[in-house]
Amino acid sequence: MFGFKGGESIETVDRKTGYRASAKRHWSYLTTLDLSQVENAEQLIALVEVRYNLPYETAKADVEEWMINKQF
Repeated sequence: MFGFKGGESIETVDRKTGYRASAKRHWSYLTTLDLSQVENAEQLIALVEVRYNLPYETAKADVEEWMINKQF
């Protein structure tokens, strides 16, 4: 999701970098390393759930709201 894979276009790298920075602003307890290892929405939900001690449904709703209009 936020991690880089070799051979990606500059646009893809820029988009992922921007999304990672946005996620870090939204969830300040998540580190750049945390986010660079997230590969999908479920992993992000689990990370938010644990770091913020939220019920799964609350974390899921927060992540889904943040993901609106983002292309992963």
